[in-house]
Amino acid sequence: MKHLKEPQEKIQGEMFHDESVGWWASRLSPNALSALQNGWHGVFRRSLLRLMPAERLGEHFRSRLGRPT
Repeated sequence: MKHLKEPQEKIQGEMFHDESVGWWASRLSPNALSALQNGWHGVFRRSLLRLMPAERLGEHFRSRLGRPT
């Protein structure tokens, strides 16, 4: 892992409409975005992803494994 990014704190509805966050902002329908936001996917993005120890996990990655982030 070469680059670590701090989780962006965005308003709940805003994170699925900001193009810098992901491709889905411009390619998914409003119903699909709502389903992602209100389902387990949204819980994962808002809560669990923020709690994951990226620095500790990154210690186990080597430059030859995986792809740069």
